[in-house]
Amino acid sequence: MKFNYKIPNFKLLMLAFAIGCFFASCDLDGETMGGQEEINEDQLSVDGQKQLNVIYFLPNDTEPYDNYEERLSKALIHVQGYYAKEMESHGFGHRRFGLQEDDSIPGQVKIHLLRGEEPRASYPYKGGGVKIKREVQQFYQQNPDLKTSEHYMIFIPRYDIGVPFYGLGRYAFIRDYENGYDMDKWEEGIGFPTKDDRYLGGLIHELGHGLNLRHNEEKATDDFISMMGNGNNKYWKRPDDIKLTKATSLTLRYNEIFNVNSPIDYYVDQPEVEIKKARMYADNQNLHIDMSFSSTIEVGGVIAYNDPKTSPGDADYNAATWTTTDIMNDNGNKKVSFTIPLNGIKDEYKEFPFLLKFRLVHVNGIKTTFSHPYNFVDGKPDIDIDYELYDHISRDNWLIEEVSHEDPNFSSSGGLAINTLDGDLSTVWHTGYQTAYDHPHHIVINMGQMETLRGISMVQNQDNTNGMIRDFKVFTSSDNITYTEVGTFEATASIARQQFSFDNPVEAKYFKIYSTSSYNNRPVTRVAEINAF
Repeated sequence: MKFNYKIPNFKLLMLAFAIGCFFASCDLDGETMGGQEEINEDQLSVDGQKQLNVIYFLPNDTEPYDNYEERLSKALIHVQGYYAKEMESHGFGHRRFGLQEDDSIPGQVKIHLLRGEEPRASYPYKGGGVKIKREVQQFYQQNPDLKTSEHYMIFIPRYDIGVPFYGLGRYAFIRDYENGYDMDKWEEGIGFPTKDDRYLGGLIHELGHGLNLRHNEEKATDDFISMMGNGNNKYWKRPDDIKLTKATSLTLRYNEIFNVNSPIDYYVDQPEVEIKKARMYADNQNLHIDMSFSSTIEVGGVIAYNDPKTSPGDADYNAATWTTTDIMNDNGNKKVSFTIPLNGIKDEYKEFPFLLKFRLVHVNGIKTTFSHPYNFVDGKPDIDIDYELYDHISRDNWLIEEVSHEDPNFSSSGGLAINTLDGDLSTVWHTGYQTAYDHPHHIVINMGQMETLRGISMVQNQDNTNGMIRDFKVFTSSDNITYTEVGTFEATASIARQQFSFDNPVEAKYFKIYSTSSYNNRPVTRVAEINAF
């Protein structure tokens, strides 16, 4: 599946990627599923609704715990109600994910018992989920009529070597244990009487990952604990304090099993997104963001994640989120605005680097994400971006005037410099493939006439980061004899379009890109497309 993006680099760092996630149609606020005023709470799903695939997976030397169907069915119905209540609290209507009813027991969830090919030692916590997923996929390939959606919940009885208990793509792996998830002990607003039953929150959390949810923490100013942060460990005794954030609920709004009679194919078509303008800056109280964009697939909302990086391997558990569904029109494009109060970010994180991530939630279940790093300096983010995406100059008369070297034997299409002007992202200019030449490398482009240049743009090699240009300079000339340096830049290891603006417009007929380093410390340079604006 090919991804298409046109993303700026904002002179610092702007990464782009897509994550499969969600879809629907209709207005956002106040909806109930299928437009109904009431949802019958005795129903596990309604007509036209896709349902969660629920599996009880047994290694071939393991037996299920007693009464697992009734126990887990009651737990799933509780979880279904939890999600619906949280969706409604954020204005997305009483949306319950679909559950399949057992053929012979009305009101009980259908759970497919699947016996594994290997003993329990073959399915450990680490790596076991991948093997189980493979066998589950094989089961549904052989029984396609049993598949009810693209989302899976897989229960595995607990055993001594550790059981997968995490999300893996759209698969949620949940540990079952003896007499566990006994909802007969549950008291609304109070929870379970003992810690022995604490895993219900883990079930909700890991199911969330199987429903396309990312980690995110509550804001410093919130009066609850985020379920997709660390709230899962506390739900068993403090259920009323553990909630979904609006960012999480927006994601679920465009999940295929939370919608009814949707005409859309979820998770299929990839959007092409282009950031047209961006203004980001901070004062002593707020981080201000205005962003205009175009998208080939409608956007239902945008999430801004402020994600502190407290260590090199820090995940996104502690990311505070701000969410808007107010998508405005802006001269044929779309626009969103955020005012992010800085007191919503916990003070203990402000000594660490941050990653500001924007996730565009497309109505087909796909998310497009852009990222920008920042630090707190003197109590506020050191962000000051004023960006506009410019149209490219026509390349009709462009020629490669000079190149330091090129490798015609690189790949079936070669590594010739002319490939940077052909409009084909699968072809590249590649230096010294058979005989490696070290940096610097350069390419000179003759535009055929004098042009007013505000900057250049490039698209990197699409296959991998090896040889992607990193540090480079740009020189311009009117006669191909006298060249003037107009900027030193650092490209990102991104497959998206990157725009590099000069400090001032320049009149020129020629420009030279002078590469001094590449990603992964490779001695080569590899570039797919070069343009100017």
